[in-house]
Amino acid sequence: MTLIRLPIAAAGAGMGVTAYMHYKVSEATKDMVPDWMKKSFENANKYFESLDFNGSVQEAQGQISNTVEKILENKKKPGKQPESVTIVKDEEEKKYDIPVIHQAKIDDNHLMGLTRKLIEIRNLLKSVDTSTSALTLPSIVVVGSQSSGKSSVLEAIVGHEFLPKGANMVTRRPIELTLIHTPDADKEYSEFPQLQLGKITSFEKVQKTLTDLNLAVSDEECVSHSPIELKIYSPYVPDLTMVDLPGFIQVSTKNQPRALKQKIIDLCEKYIAEPNVILAVSAADVDLANSEDFPLSLGYIGVVNKPGTGKSAAMIRSENAFFKKNPEYDPSQVGSTTLRRRLMEVLESHMGRSLHHIADAVETELDDARYQFKVLYNDLRITPESYVAECMDALKHKFKDFTKQFDKPSVRENIRVMLERRMIDIISDLYWKDDRIAVLPKDCTNEENGLWDARVSQASAQLTRSGVGKASVQLIVDSIGSKLDEITSVEPWSFHESARKQVIQHATDLLRSKFHVTVAQVENTIKPYKFEVDATELEWKDGQRRTVETLQNQLNESQQKLQGIKANIGRRKLRHAIKYVNYLDDALKSNPNLEVPDAPFPAPVLAQARQAIHSQAEISILHQRIAAVKSRQCSSLQNKACCPEVFLSVVSEKLASTAVMFIYIELLNDFFYQLPREIDSKMYYSLGKEEILKFCKENPGIEQHLKVQERKNTLELVASKLREINRK
Repeated sequence: MTLIRLPIAAAGAGMGVTAYMHYKVSEATKDMVPDWMKKSFENANKYFESLDFNGSVQEAQGQISNTVEKILENKKKPGKQPESVTIVKDEEEKKYDIPVIHQAKIDDNHLMGLTRKLIEIRNLLKSVDTSTSALTLPSIVVVGSQSSGKSSVLEAIVGHEFLPKGANMVTRRPIELTLIHTPDADKEYSEFPQLQLGKITSFEKVQKTLTDLNLAVSDEECVSHSPIELKIYSPYVPDLTMVDLPGFIQVSTKNQPRALKQKIIDLCEKYIAEPNVILAVSAADVDLANSEDFPLSLGYIGVVNKPGTGKSAAMIRSENAFFKKNPEYDPSQVGSTTLRRRLMEVLESHMGRSLHHIADAVETELDDARYQFKVLYNDLRITPESYVAECMDALKHKFKDFTKQFDKPSVRENIRVMLERRMIDIISDLYWKDDRIAVLPKDCTNEENGLWDARVSQASAQLTRSGVGKASVQLIVDSIGSKLDEITSVEPWSFHESARKQVIQHATDLLRSKFHVTVAQVENTIKPYKFEVDATELEWKDGQRRTVETLQNQLNESQQKLQGIKANIGRRKLRHAIKYVNYLDDALKSNPNLEVPDAPFPAPVLAQARQAIHSQAEISILHQRIAAVKSRQCSSLQNKACCPEVFLSVVSEKLASTAVMFIYIELLNDFFYQLPREIDSKMYYSLGKEEILKFCKENPGIEQHLKVQERKNTLELVASKLREINRK
């Protein structure tokens, strides 16, 4: 395992203690401490001796002695030690009044070329679905104890305060930070790819967002492995990928779970595994032996992070001024600028080492992706946009087919059938319950013509004044809604419930906007039929034919209903139940005060027996009326009073023909034209990229197709970039 650790030894009051550390180290080994640190120890020791620490020097020397012995023990251990760079920072440094200067733009093009390309490749590989870790390029993982200064170091690198702050444990999720150097940009901005918040130019908003995302992890859970992705674009930052982790703790507080320490360790171990690079941050006033750091091998870089100076840019300027006033420090071993350069060098070095291995792994994964795409989808390429367009086109084609089928004759037929059902109800009330119906039409004598003439006029008025306009328009609206529901209930629309509802809602809105106007228009146009209906002999003949069909359909329904009752309770049982019901009705008719004994049948059986009696009576009258309508007397328009069923059928046809004409004019023509355009405008052209992608992912087959295709495309792009890098 290769781990990197950068120590930052800060100057100041604490350097006297560090001087003693220098003495102990130089006694044991000459090659572990660079010249700059030796000089700084000597100068800091003089400054330290001039201060009055009331005997604390001996205590500090004892702690440092233990630290040095621990370091030397690690140095003597056999085997390869993890590479690491440790940052040691001193927050007790004196404050200096430093003039504010403008932050300089990064100008390390010779270092950033390969790093930028490899970071781009790393980000591409993060999106590849793979079970192997071979496709992982290294990141710099920042570790350290809680309150050791990790945040200050990261903010010094970025040049802004942007990380969560708080008294309690605030960093509860890994923050995967990608710094993108934009040399030609005038503005800095940040992005949270997972949240789709767009470009954020305020680092205060970045800080608040990070705080909210971290504090969303409950106190009971405390630590989550779910990372927060943050990208910062700036001309002032180097190209780096870094991960900020929760700080190590020794003892959990009262409100924290006992397992928190181990949770943090587990999370950190997940990130410090190969091929990542470790940046260990240690405060200068803390004994390294008491830290959670790994053994050091890449040396130290000293930085000064002053508390309370405001923006991190100010800290960097103050730090530079301090080291400038103290020339004994080796400029190549101190300062945040040095740290940034060193991190770039280390990251590029480790990425470069991984290059050949990554290239081989990418080619292997690419071969597998191409094979899957060929076998599963026959190399058929699709895009989210093309899938959405195909869905919309399929819907519009089906709707167009429906409009062709839903022509005037079919609409008229639907309305006429509805009216003829109403006709049956009216005839049943006015004629079939009257015992004198048996004389029609054979004995429709002149003396009785007045009765039947009045009766047929009454029946016609009930039909024409029964709200034909609203009923017919509602029938058409319901038919359209039912058809659209049917069209969108099959693939691919069956996967898109929300879009289905939108289609039906758009259709409903269009129909509703014309509904009342159409109803009023239909009612106005059928008004003459409410007073008088004239018919030709041809219309009468057609009415006679349709009446026979209508009555026959009603007869079939009644017979099926009766057969269902018989099958349900049995013929014999039904016969006895009917006999009992008839007996009971006759007894109650003759003696209404008769005390009814307990029935020999359950109530549901008696209820079905009564339904059977009604069906039998209806079947009998229907047989009679079918024969009457077919008779010679009902073949002539002159006998309309004696053949009310035929006359009402003629009226129904006239009402349906008139209604459909104005329903088409006022409602359907405009609806058939507008709905496809509404679907295009509000459900296709107005969709953003994320909405289109969301739509596609609702279909599991398309989501998988796009996933396999995107994996192949990404690997092809990565392979191409890697080949280009290798050629150079």
